[in-house]
Amino acid sequence: MENIYYFVFFFKKTIDKADHIVCVSNYTRNTLLHYFPNYIEKTSVIYEAAEDRFKPIYNTKKLNNIADKYNLEDKFFLFVGTIEPRKNLENVFRAYHKFKNEISFPLYIVGKIGWRTDNLLKLHKELNLDGKIRMLGYIPDADLPALYNLATAFVYISIDEGFGLPLLEAMQCGTPSIVSNAGSLPEIAGDAALIVDPNSVDHIGKALQRLSVDKQLKDTLIKKGLLRSSNFRWQKTVSELSMLFFELTQKYR
Repeated sequence: MENIYYFVFFFKKTIDKADHIVCVSNYTRNTLLHYFPNYIEKTSVIYEAAEDRFKPIYNTKKLNNIADKYNLEDKFFLFVGTIEPRKNLENVFRAYHKFKNEISFPLYIVGKIGWRTDNLLKLHKELNLDGKIRMLGYIPDADLPALYNLATAFVYISIDEGFGLPLLEAMQCGTPSIVSNAGSLPEIAGDAALIVDPNSVDHIGKALQRLSVDKQLKDTLIKKGLLRSSNFRWQKTVSELSMLFFELTQKYR
């Protein structure tokens, strides 16, 4: 708790000195302004982007090599991110347990163990999810595009996200996604993902079950995801930042 007060104190001093504050989403900007409403005139939103290497892969040999390397099943759900409470994996685990006879594919969890994961690992054991949910741990960045491409769907049902870069990476690879209605995720996804209540185990389970069997929905989300992700490009980010820097230099000349 002491660390939180320490952070807030120095964060306030830092933004007081800033000429301008760039936020990576409207959600992030609105959160900032909730606590510091006087900064509205010196904040703006400039979105992040995913690297160009996140794209559909048509090289079957490359995909097969990654599938063999990690012993992946033909169809699976995928989560990518640091494993911590705000990623809401406990409710995903509960959804898998409750809908275990209706969710056709396993879930592979990719990412480093973060903080406060004891309850999650305990729940995984208690619910006997070894056959349904597999922790792959850290995977080299070079292998991630192929993993997204191989996945039946991407699962990202966080309680809070300032931007949610893995979602953009998945959409850019043509991977249909299930995301929460919390944080910035609806803002980034638009209508290109299946959006669920992160606090509802039933909502999560039914979404997983639906994408297990609904090919038409899957194909629709692939097309929408590719189109939506094309709006986020580093060239656009650089252009907007350059324009902002130019305006600031003119203002303070």
